[in-house]
Amino acid sequence: MTYNLRDTEQGRKAETVQAGLRQQIDYIRADRTLTREGKRQQIAAVYLQSKREIDALKADEANKRANEIGSLRRTLFGSAGTSDAQTAISYRDAQERVGALGIEDEGKAAKLLDQAMLSGDDVLVKAVIQRALDVQWVNVANKYIDNHPYYGEKLEQLWYLDSASSEEVNAATFTNSLTFHIEKPSELGNTHMEAQIEAVANGAA
Repeated sequence: MTYNLRDTEQGRKAETVQAGLRQQIDYIRADRTLTREGKRQQIAAVYLQSKREIDALKADEANKRANEIGSLRRTLFGSAGTSDAQTAISYRDAQERVGALGIEDEGKAAKLLDQAMLSGDDVLVKAVIQRALDVQWVNVANKYIDNHPYYGEKLEQLWYLDSASSEEVNAATFTNSLTFHIEKPSELGNTHMEAQIEAVANGAA
């Protein structure tokens, strides 16, 4: 499942802002009491206001998601507050073993996860599933989820949230790219910088 920004609170608010902007622009364009420059000025003003609202929603969503990801990563991969030397050594060794696996070594990773779970090596288990998350080993992740209902649910949540930054080209990724996007009205032409648009909104030519 790929993270869909439109399903978030901020995404839904952004959609409302986008729809409101389109409605306002249509109203301004249809207003016969306004001159061409008057329409351009008002369109610049409503566009700029909507863009700032969208940018704030985008930043809020990114911050919220980053906090959730951080919390889930600490829950899944943290050392539960232990800092003894043996744990540190075990963690380092586990990272080295897992780090030696290439992206194409999902089968080896699955076997390593089986061995770690069988021996009760929680440090190695964490290292394997962290690597599975980083390189998208779905089968390894599912094996862990099937054997750890509580933490498996956390891993599913983390996988879902992490997919928002995936570069994979698919319909959901394309939708995400449009969630916090506002198309610039044709009346603003080649005016790109916010300061320039603000100047138009304030009555500059």
